[in-house]
Amino acid sequence: MRGVYIANLLAQCAIVVTGAVVRLTGSGLGCPTWPECVEGSYAPTARQPQAWHKYVEFGNRLLTFVLVALAVAAIVAAIVDARRRRSSGAAPRPVLLWLACIPILGTVAQAVLGGVTVRTGLHPATVSAHFLLSMVVIAGTVALVVRSSDVADQPVIRLVPQPVVILSWVLVAVSAAVVLLGVIVTGSGPYSGDAASENRYSFDPRTVSWLHADVVLLFLGLL
Repeated sequence: MRGVYIANLLAQCAIVVTGAVVRLTGSGLGCPTWPECVEGSYAPTARQPQAWHKYVEFGNRLLTFVLVALAVAAIVAAIVDARRRRSSGAAPRPVLLWLACIPILGTVAQAVLGGVTVRTGLHPATVSAHFLLSMVVIAGTVALVVRSSDVADQPVIRLVPQPVVILSWVLVAVSAAVVLLGVIVTGSGPYSGDAASENRYSFDPRTVSWLHADVVLLFLGLL
């Protein structure tokens, strides 16, 4: 079961990497519509003026089908595990089934949000939301992988002193701030693979870049 969960985590990370490739190569509108790649076709066509960018964007879209297959497998794995526990008299672990639903719910939401991103012409708000949602899905999938290695949910046994627990939660909060400021920096300046777009956050790119760098240094210090 754990292998299925790890595969989901790797796939969710992979689609973030391919999404970054789409952005950094300026291929965000390689398929200018959604759910079709171009009017009348779900796949790239020879008549499209987007050159090789259409294949970069289409490749990212194709990976969604892999994510869906793995997400369904995670739910099946959690259900099978629950039935085995019931038949063997082991303590039930409903949290695993709930966590196993995160990849499929996140993937469906990402598909819809990706379509909104294309149809809004790569508006920074939708692009930011697209990336931040991936971070939430990855965090939930990490929790699924970690919790699946536990023998049971109760009793909770702390392996480190309380100050380390508190420091860890502070590190999580600062990590979230680093990610959030990162997308604000990207959306405030011509750094996101769509330099020709007039849509930008109204923040001063230099100021938010400085702030982002400061919070990264704070993150490194806490780490």
